[in-house]
Amino acid sequence: MHSYSAPCLVRFSLRWSSLLTIAFVTLVSKWKVYVKLGMPGWYSLVPIFSDRKLYEHVRGNEENKTLLMAYLIISLLTIAQLVTIIFFLNNLVQIFV
Repeated sequence: MHSYSAPCLVRFSLRWSSLLTIAFVTLVSKWKVYVKLGMPGWYSLVPIFSDRKLYEHVRGNEENKTLLMAYLIISLLTIAQLVTIIFFLNNLVQIFV
């Protein structure tokens, strides 16, 4: 069992609490944007779906969907990269534990 010093735990808890605060403020602000646009607020909670619905609201029902598809592909690639980084960091942590 590891024993951690108090300053280390304080920095860790401050870091996580600030990250959670930023995430909460982001979710609340996106929720309010969707409600002001006349869309259900829960759209903001689903990552790719929310971007698609926001794009449809801004661009209307135009036939040119190339920009939307490019944006969705880039979003999926970003999510895949994030998952890869998480797996890599998890494996790296396992080496030192």
